[in-house]
Amino acid sequence: MSSRRLLQINTVASGASTATLMHIIDAEARRRGYLTAIAYGRGALPEAAARATQYYRIGSAATIALHVAATRLADAHGLMSRHATRRLIAFIDSFDPDVVYLHNIHGYYINYPILFEYLRRRGCKVVWHLHDCWPFTGHCAFYQAAGCNRCHTAECSRCGSRLSYPRSFFSRAHANYRRKKASFTSLPDIDIIAVSRYLAEEVRLSFLRGYRIHTVVNGVDTAVFAPPATDGHRDRRCVLAVANVWTAEKGLLDLLALRRRLPEDYSIVVAGRLPRGFSLPEGISHAGIIRDPDALARLYGSASVYVSLSRQEGFPLTTAEALACGTPVVAYDVCGVSAETPSGVAAFVAPGDIAAVAKAIALYAEGDSCSEACRAAALTYFDSRRVARMCLDIVAGTTSSAPPPIFPYDMK
Repeated sequence: MSSRRLLQINTVASGASTATLMHIIDAEARRRGYLTAIAYGRGALPEAAARATQYYRIGSAATIALHVAATRLADAHGLMSRHATRRLIAFIDSFDPDVVYLHNIHGYYINYPILFEYLRRRGCKVVWHLHDCWPFTGHCAFYQAAGCNRCHTAECSRCGSRLSYPRSFFSRAHANYRRKKASFTSLPDIDIIAVSRYLAEEVRLSFLRGYRIHTVVNGVDTAVFAPPATDGHRDRRCVLAVANVWTAEKGLLDLLALRRRLPEDYSIVVAGRLPRGFSLPEGISHAGIIRDPDALARLYGSASVYVSLSRQEGFPLTTAEALACGTPVVAYDVCGVSAETPSGVAAFVAPGDIAAVAKAIALYAEGDSCSEACRAAALTYFDSRRVARMCLDIVAGTTSSAPPPIFPYDMK
């Protein structure tokens, strides 16, 4: 009997949390006997790419550039890359998967109407892992910071988020909403996985409500993200903040305000891409763009507190990474993030309350170490192997209704 075949599709194959999750699922699928393939839109493959997995690059730098231009000029995100998508379909036919597992299909690399029409005709099982809200809005990936819910109430008419990702000079959000709804509800059956309970509830309010909706909180490799050999290596006055790309929505300006609130003997370290020409003030240092997980784990382990001042999230994987390294978290309570994290290892405050952030940081930095409890939380809830098993159970249709594990340090 031939092995089952699993194809995953994502914007990138390395350098992002979605890519990390994709490879974790790929490894678990191969362990279960699947033949696997990964199709991706841009960037490089990871150095340790599995030889047993087929990789397919969708399109090219030129097709992505054209897609970006069409998005900027005509709000046509997801509507270009026609030839690249048809070539992808030829690859899918040759690989002949039993399951197509989608991650992010936004990112300037694929034509979603062509893809979904093909999936409808093919009739294979489809699993869609949602990391943000783009699939059910007319434009944006997140709308919480803007205080908007027009995707639930007005089919994204009069959209005010055209300058947010994917940025456009003109808005066709209402037409895009209707086009997405027609494409994404054309399949008779989809298993949707949301990365948080909050996102799952948003999906249930959207036009995707008719499909099966599961919640699987993202996980991290707890073998890589682990505490330092001794907590003596930590700087008890060091606060760490990490983002892939720093923007106001990610909390960059709030970090500047936090610097003014913290005592002078505290330092803030920022990792990730800063806006072009942006200069950090004294007391905030830039660790650069860190793509090596081992180096990032060492950075987490050197800080006394990890802070996340993002105002909109699916589920911030950096929170789980910090906890796995034994570092407590102080974060804004947005998009239900606090509901996914045990108490005692993280403090959540109202967005914009910098005084409360500074106070929570001082309590962790100057109090007794909670590194052991942080590590236990990561192992209990955020271990990548557990996440991969849950995702593959959904693929196999063997999901369990068992309650989540009990966290021994939980003080709720």
